[in-house]
Amino acid sequence: MNGERERAATPPSATDVSAAKGRGGSPVPLLDLAPKLRRPLQAWNPLDYLRLLYWAFFFPQALRWYVETFADPKYRRATSHDLLPALREDPAQRNLALMGLLLTLVVAPLLAAGMQWSGVPVDWSGVAIGVAFGITAGLIIFRIPDYLAVALPTARAWFRRGGSLHHVTPLPLPGVQRRLEAWLEADRAAGVHNVNQILAYTFQFIPAVRAVNRVLERMPEESLLPAVAELARAPYDWDLVRFGSASLSNALWREAIDDFIFIPERLRHRWQGHFPDDPSLDTPARAVCAGFWYLHEKRPEEASRAFAAVRHLPYGEERFAIAEALAAATKAEGVQGVAAWAERGASLSRYREMGSSLRPRTLVALEQLTQAAGEVRTALRAMSPLLRSTAIGRAVGTLTRLMETAGETCEPPEAELVREVAARWREVLARWGGEVGEEVLLRPVENPFAEGAGGRPVRKTFVGRGEVLAQLERWWAGPPDTPLPVLVLYGHRRMGKSSVLLQLREKSPPHILVAPVDMQDLVTADHTGQLLQRFAGAIHGAARRAGLDPGLPPADGDYATFGQVSAALNGLLKHLDPQMAGRRMVLTVDEYELAEEKMKAGKFDPDFLRYLRAALERHLWLNLILAGRQRLEEELRHYHAVFYGSVEPVKVSFLGRDEAVSLIRRPTDDFALDMEEHLAEEIYRLTGGQPYLIQRLCYELVERWNERFRREGRETPRRVTLEDLRAMLTSEFFRAFFLNADYYFSGVWEEVGPDGQCVLRAFAAQARIPSEALPRDALIRAAGLNPEAGEAALSTLLVHDLLVEEGDSLRLAVPLLYHWIVSWA
Repeated sequence: MNGERERAATPPSATDVSAAKGRGGSPVPLLDLAPKLRRPLQAWNPLDYLRLLYWAFFFPQALRWYVETFADPKYRRATSHDLLPALREDPAQRNLALMGLLLTLVVAPLLAAGMQWSGVPVDWSGVAIGVAFGITAGLIIFRIPDYLAVALPTARAWFRRGGSLHHVTPLPLPGVQRRLEAWLEADRAAGVHNVNQILAYTFQFIPAVRAVNRVLERMPEESLLPAVAELARAPYDWDLVRFGSASLSNALWREAIDDFIFIPERLRHRWQGHFPDDPSLDTPARAVCAGFWYLHEKRPEEASRAFAAVRHLPYGEERFAIAEALAAATKAEGVQGVAAWAERGASLSRYREMGSSLRPRTLVALEQLTQAAGEVRTALRAMSPLLRSTAIGRAVGTLTRLMETAGETCEPPEAELVREVAARWREVLARWGGEVGEEVLLRPVENPFAEGAGGRPVRKTFVGRGEVLAQLERWWAGPPDTPLPVLVLYGHRRMGKSSVLLQLREKSPPHILVAPVDMQDLVTADHTGQLLQRFAGAIHGAARRAGLDPGLPPADGDYATFGQVSAALNGLLKHLDPQMAGRRMVLTVDEYELAEEKMKAGKFDPDFLRYLRAALERHLWLNLILAGRQRLEEELRHYHAVFYGSVEPVKVSFLGRDEAVSLIRRPTDDFALDMEEHLAEEIYRLTGGQPYLIQRLCYELVERWNERFRREGRETPRRVTLEDLRAMLTSEFFRAFFLNADYYFSGVWEEVGPDGQCVLRAFAAQARIPSEALPRDALIRAAGLNPEAGEAALSTLLVHDLLVEEGDSLRLAVPLLYHWIVSWA
């Protein structure tokens, strides 16, 4: 039976032993029964031949240890099919084979030749027969006296002092079982290590199994699952776990009966029926061992029945739930079955949340299966084939990573079962993904640029702005009780300020609460109370979303006059004070220039800014971001005065070249068109990196490709080229394009004033191509301005990022502006 038992782990190495010895304070000595050889065998060393002869007769486990330790890992498991490559390419195994061959074929003839030279007659045919049968006879003849003469003294000495133990007898040696029992009870981990050493380097399987079973029988029930989990973590022989539940004596009888080949097979089977060796669930210890054994055998349904018998024990419910989940995962049929498993997998999260789990890494692996199943469920619910394809791709990626890492990240015996489930699911999804991919080719492309082209804050196609976001993160990174400056986020229309605020709201850490206010919602407001009520409502909503208690929502009657406003808002902030420990609240005011216009029109009291300053000073957790058009930069001096110099400007400007190309070519992970690199470079050149104009041009290109697809069908090349852009940029296109993009162009036009507009008209009249650079003096003369007014106009245009300096010349920052001036200005 020893030769047939499955060895699920390699023998414990010297490294494992030394690492285990690092455990301090253990009363149990750690066995190291492996050979003490620290180098490969050397064919020229005579002592190594004696060592090999000793291993063959008295320590056969050393041969396996030698291969596991010194052979090339690629050939350690070499079988008859790859034996020749192993001998050819692995020097350790080649030397072992050659030395064995020399011992068998050369030593005996050399001895015979020596005897013949001494005058002793030699029958060489007898030598050949002796070589053939000598080793077999030697193994029997030499070991029989070894059993009788060495086994008992060796066992007695080991029982008293430890050290080496007899390696070749399967007969239970005195004291081995008692010593193992004592070790297991004194230190479970050290005892399990010593049991594995006994199994790896001796044939004392029977006393090892008996010792483990006796200890489990005497163990308190609440310790059973952790103890068997330790035993099943990396057993040298999984039959050790099996016979914690099944009858070892019955299994031995069944093997013995099977060897009676002179008895008819039918009678042997009937006789074996009197000795059942199936795992038993009649005691908690046997049920636990059976559960782990069934998982190793990849029979999770039987494992769940076994663990059901011990659900009342600590960790029993967890083990039962894991076995049930694995059983359901193995039975999941098709895409619907995988998606349905997501809910069962999600239910396992509560065991991780408890903080104390018997198999935490197994739960992590099952969480990855849950993520994959969740993506499949998302794919089934998605209406767009492209979204389905993307979700399937994410699921396949998760399963592939799990297959590659399960052996390292998941505990045995579940690891192999998890890997099998992942492989089967991946095969199912790969087939489905091919079908969905075919469906993608039958439909137009979903246009990811629609959001940005419409002038709305973007989520899906937000790229870049790393410096701006990093500045915001540094801004709030300090302790929450540290006062922060007011941030003024400024830039032209359609430059991406609102998108930055949206990212801030959606990606801020949990301790940063964002209270958003959009001044466009206050276009009809006619008194300061309405403004501050909106501020209070945003703060109240952010606190409620964070799980705080902000009290009753702001009521209209409390914000009718400035006096009522200050009392009501002060009360809200004071109510939140004790709840904001360790947190920050960021009030973001978008399109703030509208509030400036209301103040100039006399509808908003300018003193509300001083009120906000006082609130920020009283409540250090409250912070303020004002976002608006370029002219906010020109009014920074005013804000510095109001907030006592505690103001920090943050400019939102054009995208860099790499950011723009990334937006054009890969707006989303599932974008199904190839936007040619030369096309991306030309769009960047035309727009100067202005994000709204990039989105608008790309939107038009994708829409035109979809129109072509509807005409030509699936044979349409899924590629947009520079030639497609050039064909699109006609005068008719520009008329419609500028009508849609007028909000941006008219906005920057108004901000530069009459002199700046004269310079831009002169530029359009003088430049031969949109990207041409013109001398400063020539541009001022063409605009009809005197030098002083001309320089002031140029300075304004440079500050507003409409012109770019190139030495002593200037060019348009956005060449598309040239076409707008020609057509509209």
